[in-house]
Amino acid sequence: MNLGARARPPASIATPLSTGTNRLASGGSGCSCLRHPTAPQPPGSRPGQSTHRSESDLANEALELYLEREQWTVEKIKTGLAQAERGDFVPDEEMEAFFAQRMDSDAQ
Repeated sequence: MNLGARARPPASIATPLSTGTNRLASGGSGCSCLRHPTAPQPPGSRPGQSTHRSESDLANEALELYLEREQWTVEKIKTGLAQAERGDFVPDEEMEAFFAQRMDSDAQ
């Protein structure tokens, strides 16, 4: 087991979610609206304006990215639990060396 390489979500799901207005139309998908808090925006600006995308498109993309990230997280947790059930742990000596190396690099 390589301790130096941390698992990271794919780049497509590591993107921060965009903010938008307080009420986003569903576009006929059966959902009436999406409510979320917003930061104050200058007059005349709206999410997606600079990229010519609708608020609905932005909301759909944000939701899709969120769900992908959650799925990735659940898969990583299941993998870790399966490893633990098999007793697939890092040997104590390897852990001690890993943390000693980290402590040395942090001290410099």
